[in-house]
Amino acid sequence: MKTIRDYLNAIRDRYGLDSKNKMSDYRLAQLLGIMRQSISQYRSGKTKYFSEETAYQIARLLNINPE
Repeated sequence: MKTIRDYLNAIRDRYGLDSKNKMSDYRLAQLLGIMRQSISQYRSGKTKYFSEETAYQIARLLNINPE
C-alpha cells in the first residue's frame, strides 16, 4: 500500500521537482492547490489523510482513476 509520502514523491518525480529544494514543496503545493505548510504536515505525518479534493488532484496529476 502506498503512503502519502509515496504519492507526493511520485508527483515530484513526474514533474521534475528537486527533492532537496524547498521551492519544490511550494511548486508541489501549487500543483495540488494547497498551502506549502500542508505538504510539510503530510510529510511529517501530522496530517494522515488527504482531503477529498487533494486526493482527486493527486489522482489527476498521476493519471490514476480516482474511483
